[in-house]
Amino acid sequence: MIHFDSDLQNPVQDAIDVILDLKFRTTQTCKYPADYYRKNMITVLIERMINQKSVKEISKMLNLNSDTVRRYEYRVFHILNRDSKIRKYKTSN
Repeated sequence: MIHFDSDLQNPVQDAIDVILDLKFRTTQTCKYPADYYRKNMITVLIERMINQKSVKEISKMLNLNSDTVRRYEYRVFHILNRDSKIRKYKTSN
């Protein structure tokens, strides 16, 4: 679970803005366009943080396996952790 500092007005929207502004390195091995990955990252962020859904529920919703959803979740947390705009949050077990 993620706990944001109380001085952030809208931390989820700030996180979504960071993901939308994200620049992907383009490689020929990318199976889908960057917008596909952004959409999935935002869905994982919203469903895990706001709706408190499990990885299994999200994997069924996105038609992905659970490991892929966990990778999206890890990637989102990694992106937010390195971004100075959202650096005020902390993850806890």
